[in-house]
Amino acid sequence: MVYMKKKTIVLLFNCLAVFLLFSCGSQQTKDNDGWTFIVLGDSRGSSSGINEEILVKLRKRIAREKPEFVLFSGDMIYGRSDYITVKQELLEWRKAFMEPLLKEGIRVYPVRGNHELVKGETDPLGSPWHDVFSGKYSLPSNGPLEEKNLTYSFKYRNALFLNLDSCVVRNRINQKWVDQQLSKNTSQHIFVQSHEPIYSMTGGHRDTLELYPAHRDDFASSLAEAGCKVYFCGHEHTYAHSFKDIEGRPLHQFIIGTAGAPLYDLDGVYRDRMVNSVNISNVYGFMSVEITESRVNIEMKSLEKDGSLKVIEFFSYTARPAKTSE
Repeated sequence: MVYMKKKTIVLLFNCLAVFLLFSCGSQQTKDNDGWTFIVLGDSRGSSSGINEEILVKLRKRIAREKPEFVLFSGDMIYGRSDYITVKQELLEWRKAFMEPLLKEGIRVYPVRGNHELVKGETDPLGSPWHDVFSGKYSLPSNGPLEEKNLTYSFKYRNALFLNLDSCVVRNRINQKWVDQQLSKNTSQHIFVQSHEPIYSMTGGHRDTLELYPAHRDDFASSLAEAGCKVYFCGHEHTYAHSFKDIEGRPLHQFIIGTAGAPLYDLDGVYRDRMVNSVNISNVYGFMSVEITESRVNIEMKSLEKDGSLKVIEFFSYTARPAKTSE
């Protein structure tokens, strides 16, 4: 009997050791596993302010990809009307896109576009945005005092995300706040989202960050110098990938205005002749960004007529080592 008890104890001990070994191994694997987020924008339409047909199709496909979260770069609604209409359209967008994803455990981080403003609004801080993105739908409140719930940042694993409003001061971002965020950053990856392109195409919008060239150049330089390699935006209803070499550091711009707004037929020629066009595709869809340690793999996926997805561009890079805290 004593022998059996000892044998049982040894067996239990061995089982526990194996369990702990595999548990630790699983955690280590999880820490090193890749993780994914999705980017898209511009879903405005004529029905309740949104293109519900395309937006819902994209939302369902996004849910199947099981990303950690979604970035949405503005112009969710047709808007630009009275306060009540803009608020109601934003609620429709939230109901069709944000709420179902939240139920799946997928957070959504939007920024404002110009269509989220009330027509004739003189105080951009008083928009219905704050009524809709409140409570459990609130966004991080760590932005500048005058841009709470509009401009904000968050960190996820080894990445810093800056989400920048360009409507408090039209066609400009808060450079002082951006500089503060970048100066104290120790994350290896930096991703930046705003509504307006840094570099715009001929034949497209003129009300972009390019309206203030000096400010725009300071912004782009600050991103490149900090090690940010990609900038996400919308405003143009198309998919367009371009890059500009900034003192030996390429900054890639991805216009992903592909969530349902009427598509634009643009030629990919940029007003800044130093900008290099990589891809322009007149499609609906979204971008999938996968991070595995220092490696970033980016896929642009178009929504096909049969509801399937097709990868139309693949881009990858390796981020430089993270800055250590002083």
